[in-house]
Amino acid sequence: HNTGKSLSPREIVLKTKAAMTEGIYTSLVPSAKAVDKKTGKPVTKPYVGEVISTEELWACTTCRACMEVCPVAIEHIDMIVDMRRGLVFESKVPDSARTALMKMMNTGNPWGLPQDDRIEWMKGLDVPVAAEKKKFEYLYWVGCAGAYDMRNQKVTKAIISILNRAGVDYAVLGLEEMCCGESARRLGEEGLFQLGMIEMNRETFANYEVKKVITQCPHCFNTFKNEYPQFGVEFEEVIHHSVFISSLIREGKIKPEKVINGIYSFHDSCYLGRHNDIYDEPRSVLESIPGLTLNEMEKRRNNSFCCGAGGGLMWMEEEGERINQNRLGQAVETGAGGLISACPYCLIMFDDAAKAKSIEEEFATKDIAEIVAESLS
Repeated sequence: HNTGKSLSPREIVLKTKAAMTEGIYTSLVPSAKAVDKKTGKPVTKPYVGEVISTEELWACTTCRACMEVCPVAIEHIDMIVDMRRGLVFESKVPDSARTALMKMMNTGNPWGLPQDDRIEWMKGLDVPVAAEKKKFEYLYWVGCAGAYDMRNQKVTKAIISILNRAGVDYAVLGLEEMCCGESARRLGEEGLFQLGMIEMNRETFANYEVKKVITQCPHCFNTFKNEYPQFGVEFEEVIHHSVFISSLIREGKIKPEKVINGIYSFHDSCYLGRHNDIYDEPRSVLESIPGLTLNEMEKRRNNSFCCGAGGGLMWMEEEGERINQNRLGQAVETGAGGLISACPYCLIMFDDAAKAKSIEEEFATKDIAEIVAESLS
């Protein structure tokens, strides 16, 4: 909304209330056959399209900023995603979103890349694989971005180096890993999420008796921690890599010693911050890096500004002002020489924004694990 998009969560609620007060819409499901209570005649135009535009629904990044400030705790995201499910049911999905969903359905990842490519990043590294190790304390869930995206493969390797340095008992799934299904659910394809991704992963987790999971991606983290248990897939512990690294430093298992001279700003990812209230651990990690200075942005912590990739928009075309460029500009304004995040989607978005602004040479975009790994080397 702050970048000129048609979406206003508040307006969606107010328009919904007004429509229901008029007594015309007896159901908010787009495909429902509503009846005008005054005339008894069918309503010919659906709720979605007549009261709420599809442009509004597909503009939502599910950043949770609206829910953070709502004085009456309205759950706007659930409402919007529910309406997206109706659009999926009617096959009224933007082409770019449809393409991502088809890729997930056909290949098990939204990039649409072959399963064999999921382990390309492992070449030349000492990485324990679940199929060979059998028993381990932690499953390191690399995620689709960490496995397939070339920029985030560097982050994956940094995390592996940290885990090995700290002597963590872990393993990765390798070729057995599939998408967690988060993007499918946010885009409204509930069937693919539940019957596809969850069921495939449920069997894999059971085979290795997985109890503890380290995730690289806040979206995977939120999905495993808060959504898989809704379908009977539960873990003793689901922990994001920034929090895990913080615990390793606190327990003395690793100690950043190499000086990293530089001024950086830190971006609070929506699904790490507002969705899961994780703000302090990443900052404690950065405070442990010798020489690193943290210049905070005005919009930070629970008031952070989205990178623009959440809610499935990672896979969709964006109209108007680019959210990622707006956010990167906020970091530049602090006088920092780089921006640190802890989310693969955020990193992709900020990399793209830096290139679009032609500042990629002088303004660094990094994941928190890369900074730590560099300070350990």
